[in-house]
Amino acid sequence: MATLEPSPGSRCHAPAMSQIEVTPARRRRRWPLFLGLGVVLPPFGLFGLSMVLTPPLEPPTAAELVALPPPDPAVVKAVETQAAAVSWPEGVLDGPEAKALLLNVMLAVQARLEAQPGYTVTFKKSERIDGQLQPEQTLEMKIRHKPFGLYLKFLKPDAGKEVVYHEGHYDNDLIAHGGKLTRLFLPRLKVPPDSPLALKGNRHPVTEAGLLNLTRKLVRFRMLDLNDVDAGTVLDRVTEPDGKTYLRSVHTHPHNTGVRPFSYVEILYDPETRIPVRFTGYDWPQSDSESGERILGEQYCYEALNLEANLTDLDFDPANPAYEFKRF
Repeated sequence: MATLEPSPGSRCHAPAMSQIEVTPARRRRRWPLFLGLGVVLPPFGLFGLSMVLTPPLEPPTAAELVALPPPDPAVVKAVETQAAAVSWPEGVLDGPEAKALLLNVMLAVQARLEAQPGYTVTFKKSERIDGQLQPEQTLEMKIRHKPFGLYLKFLKPDAGKEVVYHEGHYDNDLIAHGGKLTRLFLPRLKVPPDSPLALKGNRHPVTEAGLLNLTRKLVRFRMLDLNDVDAGTVLDRVTEPDGKTYLRSVHTHPHNTGVRPFSYVEILYDPETRIPVRFTGYDWPQSDSESGERILGEQYCYEALNLEANLTDLDFDPANPAYEFKRF
């Protein structure tokens, strides 16, 4: 039976313009003016440039105020029963039995989340970018599954920053604005979610965010584990400093074959829903000097999960009057 080392340290606990049409010729004549302002008067030049580069926000329609339909109670009950039927070990379990049990649990969790229209959650993330572990970020998150929608409001650091992505809207681009003084000069940005600008300071695009996307990835890797004799899987339980107990899986991989992004992974699950609430992945060593060390690559924590949130299309619309995407 496997012996686990103490749980690695955690960084989080249990992310009106004028309506007059501007013709291409008129737009070309405006560029020198705004670029000139950007040189002579940087604050005003940047503000004017952002007015040209970002589209006006349309007011919300009545249809956007309609709440999303609730999940089918029969489907929810069925998948909850399926997950509960797989008994998590009271002690420590490893080897092929642990791999098979965990895969069955994650398949049930995936079905549970797929039956859920959306949710709200407090999201905390830590990521290593260009070799440097960035400060932990705390965000208010709203997620809808079909069509995919995401809203993020940064609580710390860069408080006030907001991001919206609404599949099928705004050319499938994300809309974002910075926090603090940044918003005064560059109030809004519209870019593809996989563009270098959108990915600056992030390991993953916003289209990969959320618990369902995370669970689907975990299912895929658990399937790989079944036929990988070198992949280590250990199931147990762990009690955090706040006294709350979580289910836990630990995954180890001795060789970097290019298939797995991490050498060591620890995942905590809610003991009732089995939903993963903390993912911690440790990067592969980049050199012999790092061999044997655990290098935190990314950690994602989900707290205050509300699966009963009454979300509407307006929650994924930058024109929402509760948001700060307007220029003024």
